[in-house]
Amino acid sequence: MHPTIATARLANIAIVLNEPKAVLEAYTCDQLDEDQLVFALLACCRGNTEITGEALSLLDQYHRRGMIDTSVFLTAKTELNLLMFSSQPNFSAATDRSTMTALDRFSRGLM
Repeated sequence: MHPTIATARLANIAIVLNEPKAVLEAYTCDQLDEDQLVFALLACCRGNTEITGEALSLLDQYHRRGMIDTSVFLTAKTELNLLMFSSQPNFSAATDRSTMTALDRFSRGLM
């Protein structure tokens, strides 16, 4: 099986099962890149604050243990915080794709 197909299936399974730990494990095993990690976490957590809280906690643990770079941690944490704590994403503020947050790109179907 092609590695991209296997990665997509793993990420999809993790998202369907609402398993942020499986998404983080896939990232630490180099099966997902940074953008795919953020996308999978957002998809996994969307609409479920309990899962989002779990994902934030796990993300922090993985970072403290040195399993995730600081830059990746900060990006994912920011996006999950936006998902969890913002009442309405501000889609009109970001029109240039390079300035959009991952949440904006995900919500617009650009990821």
